[in-house]
Amino acid sequence: MRIVIPTEDSNGIDAKLSMHFGRANFFAIVDLDDEVKIRFEKNTGEHFGGGRKASQIILDFKPDVVITHGIGAGALEKFKGRVNVYKAQGNTIGDAISAFRAGKLQPMTEAGCEEGIQ
Repeated sequence: MRIVIPTEDSNGIDAKLSMHFGRANFFAIVDLDDEVKIRFEKNTGEHFGGGRKASQIILDFKPDVVITHGIGAGALEKFKGRVNVYKAQGNTIGDAISAFRAGKLQPMTEAGCEEGIQ
């Protein structure tokens, strides 16, 4: 299973989750098999001078799941039927993965960011 999580840094399992999906500095690509494998890709989306939206970049990673604190309506719509999106819990990748594995994360059905920026 492949999970993508927007993060502020690339500090491995302790990477801090981003509060803003499209403005995250990095996207953590987490492969959950027998072990947890994490790699980070710098966000080169439109908020960082690139020409693509974060949702387009993430779809290139072929995720099964996206875990995020908040997401805009356009990105949520783009993922609909392609990727399961869950509301993040905690502050780090480790927190988010633990909550996901325990079945504690709720599907995101409405857009919005916790700090009001979409």
